[in-house]
Amino acid sequence: MLITPPSADNVKFSLLSGSRISCLGENFRKGAGILHLYTESEHDVLSCGYDATIRMWDRRCGNKSVLEWEDPYDSAVYCISSDHNMTVLSGTSRHGVVRLWDKRWNKQVQMFYVGRGTNSPVYCVTFDACNMYVALDNCLTLLSFNT
Repeated sequence: MLITPPSADNVKFSLLSGSRISCLGENFRKGAGILHLYTESEHDVLSCGYDATIRMWDRRCGNKSVLEWEDPYDSAVYCISSDHNMTVLSGTSRHGVVRLWDKRWNKQVQMFYVGRGTNSPVYCVTFDACNMYVALDNCLTLLSFNT
């Protein structure tokens, strides 16, 4: 994020003054705390949390999310990761479940049960073109996308 000192012509966040330039989202349902933020691009940010919803925010569009995906089983979403294109992965609060989302659709594309036999949340998920890495409470799991 570009940070410049405030001036009459320029309203950006200043680390010196600590001034806030905007608030992304307001009036969430009670208990909808944010658990993870992911910087998608210069203007876009992904968020997820206890309300089981992944939101994409465009900082140029004010305080309303531009895209939303809701966990079909109302599980809190602990973490998210993106390829900065069309793919988003989310880790849920139950059973080590990771969901794959396509930004062009509002339903999940695929679901992975990483924590078989455990009720662990997914604390962190990241991926590249070949592998997905998932951190549970008692292990770090590597899944390969190669056949």
